[in-house]
Amino acid sequence: MGAARSQAGLQETRIASLIALSSIWCSAAVHGPPTFIAPTATKFGHTPRASHHRPRPADTVAMPTVTAQIERSHVERLSETVQKRLAAGRSSAEEGLRVEDVAGLEGRLSADEWQCLHFLVQFMPQVDVARLSLGYLMEHVQYSLKAREEFPWAKEVPWEVFLNDVLPYAYFDEPRESWRPVLYSHASKVLSVHPPSPSSLRAAAQLLNEYIWSTWEPPIVFVADRTPAVMSPLDVIEARNASCTGLSILIASACRSVGIPARVAGIPIWNTPAGGNHNWLEIWADGQWQFTGRSSRAHIS
Repeated sequence: MGAARSQAGLQETRIASLIALSSIWCSAAVHGPPTFIAPTATKFGHTPRASHHRPRPADTVAMPTVTAQIERSHVERLSETVQKRLAAGRSSAEEGLRVEDVAGLEGRLSADEWQCLHFLVQFMPQVDVARLSLGYLMEHVQYSLKAREEFPWAKEVPWEVFLNDVLPYAYFDEPRESWRPVLYSHASKVLSVHPPSPSSLRAAAQLLNEYIWSTWEPPIVFVADRTPAVMSPLDVIEARNASCTGLSILIASACRSVGIPARVAGIPIWNTPAGGNHNWLEIWADGQWQFTGRSSRAHIS
């Protein structure tokens, strides 16, 4: 049901959409196949195991990956599509986003803040419209724009890539949490202690992949079969471990927190007798999507 509503919205706006897990195929079609950034060492090289992803309720859908060329201009009013989505969400829940609350911010936000908020409401899963607060969305909007202003590599990210792959707050059906302030603090510290040289998006992403895990004590490590029990960024931090899905979500979120476009890609089942699945990190650098795994070394060679 939620997927049908989402599809109707995307058809109305004529913007192609793919579920996040399938985004690797979208990347190959639009930008060419992703290239590989070899990690110095990885803990993702474990034997594939059976999938333990929890079943989804009918109205639960993954955060969509939207491919769009979006003009950077002030959206003067809520679109009809957004108004319908907000109304549908409120009809099924006491909490969530309200048309009057979102529309009431017109003229009080900057042009970029308003377009970011409008983008999130237009493309977020319908189930999130009914359960997330305006304050939650604005926290992600403001921290995303803060990172875009603060870090030199973030300023160079095209606006449509920023909207698609820095601003969004989720990847799959992990718990929706206020992870951005926490990871902004930790990722900023890593890049302050170990400044990227050259000061590039690629170098910053590689440094985060080397050092972010040890900014907590004890460090975060790989443990198999932890999905879905440990999946969201704050769950991973609390447990100090996760399997490939949780680790990929954490490092992707750390990248997004400092303005690096990142997403989680994966394969639902291997074409082997053992089966199993796998998720990994992709970052947008040098004009294309590039993939890597979780590094376990403390230094870049």
